[in-house]
Amino acid sequence: MDDFYYAEVSINNGDYVPCLMLANKQKVVHSFDVEADHPVSNGVNTDYTGEEILKKQIEIRNRLYFLMKNFIQTEYCELKDFQELEDLTSPIANARSCYVDNESMIDICKKYGLDYANILDNAVSLIVEEYISIKSKTDDDLPF
Repeated sequence: MDDFYYAEVSINNGDYVPCLMLANKQKVVHSFDVEADHPVSNGVNTDYTGEEILKKQIEIRNRLYFLMKNFIQTEYCELKDFQELEDLTSPIANARSCYVDNESMIDICKKYGLDYANILDNAVSLIVEEYISIKSKTDDDLPF
């Protein structure tokens, strides 16, 4: 029991998260993440299944997609109102730059062994795909 330590950790003066750590001679061996209830070794969780990792990757990608899309629609206009795909280039770049250094998402990706930059690029691709889908719809798609 003497090897267990309790700490409250905060990132960038955010909310404190309670952490239980197993330490040996002041060197952290394992910690238990509140979010996942799984042991973590050297910052990478080795207890996740492939399904859990994929689920987390999709969750992060979708969250980034909605955040960036909302940024574009708030700061510029609805996706359907852009005339050409090239007109969307600068808004996407600005939205991407807002989330490229998101420490909390990067930390979650590290825990799951995910590539955050790749997930961010996939979220951008979803926005582009949605724009193309919106622009490719015609009156021929109507059922009557």
